[in-house]
Amino acid sequence: MLLVAIAAIKLGLAEGTLLFDLPSGLKCAWYSLSHPAQYAVLIMTLGCLYGVNRLFDKLDSAMNARLSCATRNWMQQRREAIGM
Repeated sequence: MLLVAIAAIKLGLAEGTLLFDLPSGLKCAWYSLSHPAQYAVLIMTLGCLYGVNRLFDKLDSAMNARLSCATRNWMQQRREAIGM
């Protein structure tokens, strides 16, 4: 099914037609922008994606630190219970 969708998209791009309709307002707004404005939008989009990636990276690091701390505390409790 995925291969059929990819082939349909490639065929649509090769023929220069859009197989899925974009809202006409969005399409007109994008194509009426000058090239520098389009590049600016693309660069800002990449910047936003980079920012979201950094945010999730920091959240992942914090979660890893909490997990390490919780594991260390649990092991300490186990050692105390065993009497080591």
